[in-house]
Amino acid sequence: MRPRHVRARSIAIIGCAVAVIVVPSLPAQAANPITFAPHVDYPTGVRPEAVVSADFNSDGKPDLATADRFDWEFSILLGAGAGTFAPRIGVLSGPEPTGVVAGDFNGDGKVDLAASINSAVSVLLGNGDGTFGTRSEYPSTSGAEALATADVNGDSKADLVTSRPTGVTVHLGTGTGAFGAPTDYAASGYSRGIVLHDLTGDDIIDIAVVGLSGNAVNVLPGQGAGAFGGAIAFPAGSQPIDVAAGDFNADGVVDLVTADYGSGTSSILLGLPGGAFGAPTSLPIGPEPFAVAVSDLDMDGDHDIAVSVAQAHHVAVFGNGDGTFTPATTLGTSTTPTDLIAADVNTDDRPDLVTTSRTSRAVSVLLNQTVPMTADIGVKLTAKPRLAILKPYLEFSLTITNSGPDPVRNGTVTSTIPQGLTGVAGPHCVAGAGKVTCNVGNLAVGASTTRKFTTPVSALTTGNFTITATRTASFPADPNASNDTSQATCLVVGVVLATCR
Repeated sequence: MRPRHVRARSIAIIGCAVAVIVVPSLPAQAANPITFAPHVDYPTGVRPEAVVSADFNSDGKPDLATADRFDWEFSILLGAGAGTFAPRIGVLSGPEPTGVVAGDFNGDGKVDLAASINSAVSVLLGNGDGTFGTRSEYPSTSGAEALATADVNGDSKADLVTSRPTGVTVHLGTGTGAFGAPTDYAASGYSRGIVLHDLTGDDIIDIAVVGLSGNAVNVLPGQGAGAFGGAIAFPAGSQPIDVAAGDFNADGVVDLVTADYGSGTSSILLGLPGGAFGAPTSLPIGPEPFAVAVSDLDMDGDHDIAVSVAQAHHVAVFGNGDGTFTPATTLGTSTTPTDLIAADVNTDDRPDLVTTSRTSRAVSVLLNQTVPMTADIGVKLTAKPRLAILKPYLEFSLTITNSGPDPVRNGTVTSTIPQGLTGVAGPHCVAGAGKVTCNVGNLAVGASTTRKFTTPVSALTTGNFTITATRTASFPADPNASNDTSQATCLVVGVVLATCR
């Protein structure tokens, strides 16, 4: 099967086979096994090329839309709840759509649709009830392939970017649902999958687009105002057909991952400061990987990678949680997947997988049943007066304990400081107006850590002072709120007397 058109992803963030590679941060923490329910297929039009998830009818349930190339239609599948979908509603898209994105293009709070249709982008403004208004076309350079949306010029209005054989085309949005004239940027190697993200750390959107025949990812640095610099090529595997962005080594620098159609691999390109990328690390995926998505599929706080694999007829899951990779655990899907997204389609706070299937004329929905990690953090605050010294103060000690069942990755405990006292932070803590916030790092099951802060006492410090310490954030989720808060009260009479309990 020769590769055809694929959809790109926009960042802000199936089939035959999907490979899911768990890429943990360091130090690694063992997550619960990634588990998905068997795939459920929903009919679409002929040759669905791309899929997107959004709430088109404003009922709080995620819906799906596919770009059906040979029907010249979108298939709108309205969510029926619990990750199920109603039968398709066909909506005219324009000739041979190959990519689809959703967004609010006219600022009315209703979800709109756009498709790449060879020599134009086709835009349908949503009515907010699952129907759409009259279609508008905006001429583009011939050969539009994938489509992505983001605010590339910083004006808080959605823009559109398409890939085409010789590069990319940018359409700046007006905020009214209309889009401006196309601006073309060259990129080598037959451009296909595209991702929009700040790759250089300058708060300006950049473009990464794969070069299918060039075996590379081309990065076009954003220059502000919607303009982009010349393409810089970084090697990938053979015939890369799609690309996505994430932080796979938890260093705060954006990385890239490709689906390499020709070599049956996925290439990890770790980001370097300034927007460059290191040499690719090749991971075996299976025959004809087609699309790639990034999400935290096992909910361990790390970015995972999912890759649709057109001839393997399964979903493959990799990873030990320490940066090494085991043989794949496979989850079956429908046949011949093209596009792939990770989206929470049943609103249970777990990312699910949705693929398009060309030969089955369907989307496959795989609901995530992975048990999320949890860690029960207990907070205990104690206080001691320190008066018989040159600069008297009250000393507060926070004891933070993890009762499991999983390790703590990070968290914060915030102590409120009452009027009349001023917090002074110790190590790992930060003092602010009326509060002291302490960070909690990695904490093994059964382990405890201590954080300290003080409040100075003067001759004018008099009264009962109650300090309340509360776990304000932590990962993984804390299933038990009953031990999240602790108090200490001190009776202070200047620098002469203080008692705490």
